[in-house]
Amino acid sequence: MAASSGNSVRHRLNTGGNRALNSVLHVIAVCQIRDGGRGQDYYQRKIAEGKTPSEARRALKRRLSKSNSQELWIS
Repeated sequence: MAASSGNSVRHRLNTGGNRALNSVLHVIAVCQIRDGGRGQDYYQRKIAEGKTPSEARRALKRRLSKSNSQELWIS
């Protein structure tokens, strides 16, 4: 669903899904941003690309989710 205003193009996000998993991903993302390392580097790179802090955090959560799902499929 489009939620654009002016020059910014935005989409409404689906808030459904596994709330417990979303909560855990949020905590992991915030801790990685705060404590440094690869997660913080990725977050800073997204900020440098012009993303807002919430968009950058969302991208980090998506990256964490992808890496965790790949590990589950490999195991």
